[in-house]
Amino acid sequence: MGDELVYWPEAQRSAAGQEPEMYSPFWPPLYLRFLAALIFVFGAELLVIEIVQTLMLFIVVLMIRDLTYAWTGSSVAAASAATMAAIYPPLAAFSHYLWPEILHLFLFLAALWILVRRAPSAVWLLAAGTLLGLAVETKTLLVPFLPILLLPVLKGSVRQAAGRAALVSLGLGLVLVPSRLTNASNPPIAGSAATFNVWVGLNDRSRHDNVDPIVKEEFDEYVESAATLADRNAILRQKIRDQIREEGVLGILRGQLSRQYFRLFDKDSFLTFQLRGKALHPAAAGYQDPPAALVGFLTGASFLLYASVLVGAVLGIVVCRPRARGWLWVALAFLAYNLALFLFLHVKSRYRIQFLPFLFVYFGCAIAWLAAKLGWNARESEVWVKQDLSRAESVVTAAAAALLLFVAFGGPLLD
Repeated sequence: MGDELVYWPEAQRSAAGQEPEMYSPFWPPLYLRFLAALIFVFGAELLVIEIVQTLMLFIVVLMIRDLTYAWTGSSVAAASAATMAAIYPPLAAFSHYLWPEILHLFLFLAALWILVRRAPSAVWLLAAGTLLGLAVETKTLLVPFLPILLLPVLKGSVRQAAGRAALVSLGLGLVLVPSRLTNASNPPIAGSAATFNVWVGLNDRSRHDNVDPIVKEEFDEYVESAATLADRNAILRQKIRDQIREEGVLGILRGQLSRQYFRLFDKDSFLTFQLRGKALHPAAAGYQDPPAALVGFLTGASFLLYASVLVGAVLGIVVCRPRARGWLWVALAFLAYNLALFLFLHVKSRYRIQFLPFLFVYFGCAIAWLAAKLGWNARESEVWVKQDLSRAESVVTAAAAALLLFVAFGGPLLD
């Protein structure tokens, strides 16, 4: 369903050496090439792609475990984060879909693991930059965050920091420059896609990403608005300016706050919507007539685990001492970056897949803290977590967790 209806036939055409027919220039190119390469080697077998992506997800789980341990020194936190990553159904489901989420997580976390575990080796820094370039070629929204991602690595003298930054940049360039030269006739896609996504984000109508969608009609209007990409973007930017003048900044902000985070944190993931969304069935999309017991189990497990992750992540953020572990600041910054980004961009619940690993990390921190409070893990809790929360911290934690749960589960109450 959705983009899969384009990815699969276009990948088969690419594997056969044919020119694309329906592929949008807005989409980063790597996932199509990834599918085409597998089809070229193994044939058009969905099972092969599911197996490869499942193996990637397994490695992602291992990297989440090791990164959590590197950042906290806690085996309980590491095991808890990895376990949640392994058993959370909406994440596992993406290894069976033709979407770039698993490939992006694999590349992004592999680069992050190198920066955490293997820097400042020159060869490893070059490899990290290359992997980050490949991650950008699956999802361009990572680009603005790259400088922050490198901050913990740029320690030492100015000369050392500059050398490390240059090595990572060289790795990025080895991927992105050839890609740009190959597509020299097309303008950079990131800016064009961002402009379109801002416009759609300002005009989405529902608090649920699969209800009353407007993307197709807006994209058709966008394509027909002018002959060139530059002219289309100019028209779209003028429409955005006109809307801001008409509604005012505060009016725009109120509208976005009433909708965007409900879409981003919606309890219904891409998996559960296909299980429960009867509207998909007439179009033969989603899962057709699955066993009722399995639907109930997967839906209930998804909702319960998701609520646990949200509450645990809030608690983990509060109880951690990021000053003792600098990379935890990067994890927190990435969560904040996504919240800022999706306040205005068009957003779907599947977009939170890219920051789920960091929620798992903080969930693991919360479990380790609770274990220490119960006397099961006292030794590991001495440095990197607070021993006790103040009354104010407890109130803030409870309020933030309750707000996040309301945003995730309470959207229908406002409809």
